[in-house]
Order: sequence, then structure tokens, then C-alpha cells
Amino acid sequence: MSSDVANVGKRTPGPVAHLSSLTSTPGTAVLPALATAGESIGNAVIEYEIPPWAGRPPSGCHLDVVKGDQLIQKLMVDEKRAYFFGRNPKQCDFVVEHASCSRVHAVLIYHKFLQRFALVDMNSCHGTFVGKVRIEPKQPVFIDIASIFHFGASTRRYILRAKLDSAIDDDEGNKDLLPEEHELEVER
Repeated sequence: MSSDVANVGKRTPGPVAHLSSLTSTPGTAVLPALATAGESIGNAVIEYEIPPWAGRPPSGCHLDVVKGDQLIQKLMVDEKRAYFFGRNPKQCDFVVEHASCSRVHAVLIYHKFLQRFALVDMNSCHGTFVGKVRIEPKQPVFIDIASIFHFGASTRRYILRAKLDSAIDDDEGNKDLLPEEHELEVER
């Protein structure tokens, strides 16, 4: 059978390139969990190679964790090249306790050249969603600031945020207000 016939109906990479094409070596390598720049924690291993384009995000980048209409947590994502999400606390930076989430569910990576975050589903059973769209496993999907994503059937939503702009803050002490509250304060 020719290779043309064998590839009929197979999906070819579109605007989002395959993860293996973005790494310096083909395939995946077994790395220590939470490893960045040669560091290892414990003896847990995951099959994932942090791509060479990964870099440290700008200071102040964080995720707002929202359940319903309530902000329940703020997760800082400004110190490492990649952050793992999942149920296993030995392998993940942020533990997601929902039963529909995999032990290592997804990874959030900062692209140092494009200066954007990418979300990668780690071949989870119940998927990773940006908005309401399920992303393809093992393929980086670049997300913008204010993008909302979630894991499996969990009702917790993660909103990517940048550091609040100092131009929002004024001399009257409104630094602790959320942007919406600040707008209301200015209108009064």
C-alpha cells in the first residue's frame, strides 16, 4: 500500500502544529515530574518533554479559579516554564480533585518567543476545554489573556490573567479593587 493511500482521511496539522514538531528531538522523553532545567522532585516520572521554546512568563501572570460566580483561588503562573494540572500531587503543580480529571491531565506552557501561553492536554480521558471546545491531546493550543479553560467535567473554570496594569491604580487607594469595582468607583 502506498503512503498516499495509507494517509487518506488522516488529519494533517493545521494552524496548531503537533507537539513533536516543536521539540528538539522527535517523540517524547521520560522526565522527572515538575522538572524544569534539570531539576527533579521525588521519583515520580511523566512522559513529557518540555519544549525548547518554553520560557519563564512575565511577572504577575496568574490564573483566577472560579466556581459559579465566585472567585475561589488565585494561582500564580509566573515562576516556571510549565505548570502541570491533575489529580496526582506528586506529579502536578496544581491538584485538580475532580473525579473526571486524570492523574496528569494538562500542562500550561509559556512560549518565550511568541510571548503567549499554550495549553496541552496530556491525553486525558475526559478532555481539556478552552471555552466549550475540547482541545486535541498532545497538541499545544495557544490561549490569550482572559481565556477560560477547564478540565473534564469539573465546574471550576480557570481564567488566564496578566499582572494588573499600574495605570488602573490611582492615588486614592483603589489598588485592591477588581477592575470592575474600579470602573464603578471612577463613575461615582
